[in-house]
Amino acid sequence: MRFSFLRVVVMTISFISAQQVMAYPLSMEQRQRFKQFLPNTFQKLEARDNVHVLALGEASFVGQAPSGDRPNANALFAMPGEFTERLARGFFYPGGVRLVNAPAGTVKNRSEIQGTAITLETSVPSDNSVFGGLRHAAGDAFVHDPDLVMIQFGGFDALSGTAIHNFRAALTRVVRLAREQGADVILCAPTPIFADTWGLSRPYARAVESVAREEQVFFLDLGQLLLGAIGGADPDAEPSAAQDLVSDRLRRFYFFGDGKGCSYLVRCW
Repeated sequence: MRFSFLRVVVMTISFISAQQVMAYPLSMEQRQRFKQFLPNTFQKLEARDNVHVLALGEASFVGQAPSGDRPNANALFAMPGEFTERLARGFFYPGGVRLVNAPAGTVKNRSEIQGTAITLETSVPSDNSVFGGLRHAAGDAFVHDPDLVMIQFGGFDALSGTAIHNFRAALTRVVRLAREQGADVILCAPTPIFADTWGLSRPYARAVESVAREEQVFFLDLGQLLLGAIGGADPDAEPSAAQDLVSDRLRRFYFFGDGKGCSYLVRCW
């Protein structure tokens, strides 16, 4: 009787575990991509070792308000948190994602289950520029030895009119500093920004892509993915009406509190 009971318990646990693991399987193509661009992180994820992720970028990238016009949201529900949560699910980290530098009074864990968790940290330069990111990277950004660094700049650089060649040079240096620390890198292109011209950040997105190609690191075009999330405007609509429509959709999308909007951006799996 005791043997039968234990066997049922073991079989039940094995079934539940298998169901959880199979809920987010990686295809062979995805596995090869991870092994190619995130070799160290992939190896640790497969072994379920401790993995630390650093999100280095603009305020909006990690769910913070770039100004005092709205309260900060939690980085767990911004793009880096959503992406890291998918990693935790895909490689069966029962504790999910834990934010190590969460603001006081905010949620630090996405899972209530006790167990091994992937840790997430954020680093945002005060001026939101790639040059500020470079100062962080050359300073203490990597003090906790991240295994994976997610980098996103370009939106505020576009608004300030930063020369593309200067932007590329600074971003390349940030990538190399991260890799010198032994970290894998994911470069993220900026999303559309609130400006008179929605395409203002696209030249910087192309610059990010070229840096990713030259440095042979993982690349995500958040702007391109965002188009699928919010949809476009009617081509026959008045420009001002189309602008208002896109603005309203972007504002709803950038409300990170419910974790729904940014989940679309992790469909790079």
